[in-house]
Amino acid sequence: GDEDSAAELMASLNTASAPEALRRELLLIALRTARLSGDRRQAADSALALYRMGGHSDFSADDAEQALWSAVQGISAPVSRETGWHSWWTLAQAARLDDGADAAVAIAQWLAANGDHPAVARAQSIERASLADAALARPAVLVPMSGPLARAGNAVASGTLAAYYAHNQANPQRPQQIFLIDSRRYNRMEDAYAAALAEQSDLLIGPLGKLQVSELLGAGFSDIPLLTLNRPDPLVAATSMSLQLSLAPEDEAALIARRAFAAGGRSALLVRPEGDWGDRMEAALLADWRDVGGQLRSRAVFSQPSGYSSALQTALKLDASTIRQRDIRKLFTDPVESVGQRRADIDVIFLLTRNAEEARALKPLINYHYAGDLPVYALSTADDGGTGNRDLNGLRLPVMPWRLGTLPPGIAEGESAAASAPLHALGVDAWALGQRAYRLASGTGLEHGGYTGQLRVGPN
Repeated sequence: GDEDSAAELMASLNTASAPEALRRELLLIALRTARLSGDRRQAADSALALYRMGGHSDFSADDAEQALWSAVQGISAPVSRETGWHSWWTLAQAARLDDGADAAVAIAQWLAANGDHPAVARAQSIERASLADAALARPAVLVPMSGPLARAGNAVASGTLAAYYAHNQANPQRPQQIFLIDSRRYNRMEDAYAAALAEQSDLLIGPLGKLQVSELLGAGFSDIPLLTLNRPDPLVAATSMSLQLSLAPEDEAALIARRAFAAGGRSALLVRPEGDWGDRMEAALLADWRDVGGQLRSRAVFSQPSGYSSALQTALKLDASTIRQRDIRKLFTDPVESVGQRRADIDVIFLLTRNAEEARALKPLINYHYAGDLPVYALSTADDGGTGNRDLNGLRLPVMPWRLGTLPPGIAEGESAAASAPLHALGVDAWALGQRAYRLASGTGLEHGGYTGQLRVGPN
């Protein structure tokens, strides 16, 4: 976890006389470290050096190229022409343009200037997909606008509408039409899908509920591209033109595991609620935590608030400390002052809570039980966006990019703390992904820097 010392050690080993195998290993460590810490420029430097060294059984030239391509797509600030991967970055900038027609023109210009570049085949595939994206002009948004999920559905719809109006304002020569469909009006997703086709829609965004997503994907429709706004449960194999977007806490659990390891954490205490949600979050976190090399030393599973303190005491082995204190007091007639001592074999705590209320109760208890010196990582569910979160001071948690940067279209400064804001941002990103449907599904590893996160298409 000491990045400066690690960098000095690697620099001392990475000399001109060092064997190639050692230099390759050092580059792999640098790439892994950069990925864990989110340093995209360092990741690009390391991946480019590995790519130039050629393939290897453990990390092929294709692996290095994909690592480089992924890294440059996360860099938005200008890049110097002297940078070894400047041409890769300019291709990424062209491929990620909102409008498919603009992207196709920019990629054609890039190809004209970089005819012998190793990314020519990738660029040509993206150019073809950009032209297909340019033809999309009549998206339909299928969300619940009535019933128990109406608040969530309307928040998503407001995001897609805000992005739609912004697009038409910026592209008056290529305006689009949008159709909002209330999914509550249909008992079968097949009928809702038919309603979108009846409007001559060429892209369907939605539905929002897991069961509806499962039903629609299970039907295997392929008339138009489909972007669902949740993951099916159980998972359903995706078709060639279906993408799945969701704000899944499992993704956050995996993220905080990697970030905690990058910051030096190795031995963890896991605090989480009883039940299915807690089971799923634990499984997601531990899969990545153990993959990077972390260990789980103990867990505190809570149910009712009355059991928060006892669960933490047991997990931190404070009950054993209490017994030691009691035994020592028996040896003296005079009063004995004592301070509890927690277990010493943990260096990080993962606090997985379903809401901010649980987090506000548990974080002070962690401090009270002599673990306030340890870094504590939580999910974004621990922060409700309110101002009364002093009890969360010191907590490390992921937030969506828009919370730290530019607000999504349609959200005013004073509305950023609203409970509906993340779903509104999801709607904005759904619109943006819809504009890139063919590019994202083209198998070229294209990513999108959205308001909800850095979005990429996985193998499933």
